[in-house]
Amino acid sequence: MLLAAATGLPGRLDEPAPQIMLLDLGDSSVNWSVRVWANTEDYWTVREALTRAAKVALDEANLGIPFPQMDVHFDRPVPAGL
Repeated sequence: MLLAAATGLPGRLDEPAPQIMLLDLGDSSVNWSVRVWANTEDYWTVREALTRAAKVALDEANLGIPFPQMDVHFDRPVPAGL
């Protein structure tokens, strides 16, 4: 889905082809790099469009973006009023 989002992006150059790379498995995330090439003057427009296209593709596939969370467990009861 990320490759399809990158491939269909207006303003990107055909060569080199888009690249999708798994960068890291984080504590609460799977980090991907989605790269396309564009002319210098189109860089920011294409970058913003790529970010949006990737997010839309993930949403359409029902893949959420996890946020860090922590569960806290107390060894003894916490006094009232704290």
